[in-house]
Amino acid sequence: VAYVVSNFEFKGQKKDLQEMMMRTKRVIKEQALVERKMDDALYKAVVTMDSKEFHALKRRDGDIERGSIIGPDNAYFLAQTVDGSNIIHIALRQGKSDGGRFVEEVLESFPTHIFQADSHGDTPIHLAAKLDNPVSRAFLQLFCGLYGKIREQHTQGVLAEPWKAKNSKGNMPIHEALRTNNAYAALALFTMHSDAACFVNNLGETPLHVYARYSFFPGKFLQHISRRGKGGASVSRAADRDGSSSLSSPICSLQALICHTR
Repeated sequence: VAYVVSNFEFKGQKKDLQEMMMRTKRVIKEQALVERKMDDALYKAVVTMDSKEFHALKRRDGDIERGSIIGPDNAYFLAQTVDGSNIIHIALRQGKSDGGRFVEEVLESFPTHIFQADSHGDTPIHLAAKLDNPVSRAFLQLFCGLYGKIREQHTQGVLAEPWKAKNSKGNMPIHEALRTNNAYAALALFTMHSDAACFVNNLGETPLHVYARYSFFPGKFLQHISRRGKGGASVSRAADRDGSSSLSSPICSLQALICHTR
């Protein structure tokens, strides 16, 4: 009887071990697919924004046999460069006048690119906030509609909100737009979220703190940046990590006054 019980337990343990090994192999395979670095052919197609070559790669890679949660075809196009840049990061940096349509085509097929961060913690919307060029403007125009479609299809868990993500400097996209004087992106981001004026970075700065320190936009931006936060608290009186409000320093007050009178 003891032998039968022992043999039964051994077979049960062997089966569990085999299942565990299969799961481990599957996880390793999926992880390798996601972490695969971007190859030269894809990088060249993106840098040149060659739609024909990009579609040729899609047809070629679409024939690869699927066998994991993230199909190999998707993983190929989700690959990142050594510095963590994905297809959209690269296209945004190129900033070509005719690049808007290319970005739209990429996002139609692979919308999850908007959630990927590079080695600096910048998602594509962080980069679009820093760079004022035809591609970044096209990306910002597409973003809300694209995110809405993703949200409609998202049924489990909490969907990340890229406009609230912080990069390695602790800044959200709105802080980066104001820091780099990108008026187009700043206005788009304020329109994107009603509480954007209340967003606080790792230094405790609201957008108004950053505006007062760096920006020289026309005064009309103050109506977006100075609006009251949740609970009726005035954003202009909010203190940063050092205890300073956005308009407390003489230099910042003067700069904001100059902007307001333009």
